[in-house]
Amino acid sequence: MAAEAGRWADDDHQEVWVRALQKLAAGRAQGGGYVLWLELERFPATLLLFSLGIPALESGRYTFVQRLLSAPVEREHRENKLAVHLLPPNCLFKDGSAKLLEGKERYHAPLSEWLLERLASQLERRFSSTKAYELAFDRFELVSALAYGANANPSQYFGYWAPPGGFGYRHSNREQIISSLRSQLAKDGDNSPFVTSNLFGVTADECGKQLDALEAFIPKLQWW
Repeated sequence: MAAEAGRWADDDHQEVWVRALQKLAAGRAQGGGYVLWLELERFPATLLLFSLGIPALESGRYTFVQRLLSAPVEREHRENKLAVHLLPPNCLFKDGSAKLLEGKERYHAPLSEWLLERLASQLERRFSSTKAYELAFDRFELVSALAYGANANPSQYFGYWAPPGGFGYRHSNREQIISSLRSQLAKDGDNSPFVTSNLFGVTADECGKQLDALEAFIPKLQWW
């Protein structure tokens, strides 16, 4: 249902899905506990975000994607954050426990790879090939990283950071996606739907700077 909503939901229905995402992302109020269990509480929201976001982005529904990523999540007894700062796979299980997933021990982005495989049964048939689905997955994860960076202040000590995913080591996918984004921004300028939706910048120049920052950040991961 979420995959179909990503493509077809109108404004009213989009609001329902955004509220569902906020509710799932908030989790239950608590002051402590094992980090793994606390992170797992947010995982259903991550599944929903990708189930909605991948088809929405591929359908050119940039405003819906922006609404999902920028949805404020109110968390009792904890700092409120945007969905994009809580739900990307690399924002969960920062202690490395995602490598416990079967068959994902050697991946730099194990939860991203797990999601790619598990969502294939719902999403892949909507694309022309397995490769096209993988590219769409990486595109959504990369755009989410751009949105993360656009809505975060660089750390005083560590500078720019955005949640990396499989696009960090699928070099050809990353280059194709970034090239496509730059081409569209160059062609449409401030009329680009990326700009008018404020997906990762309010001007074409700001969007370009976010792309520059992400491209400069990725080699620092040393994922090769």
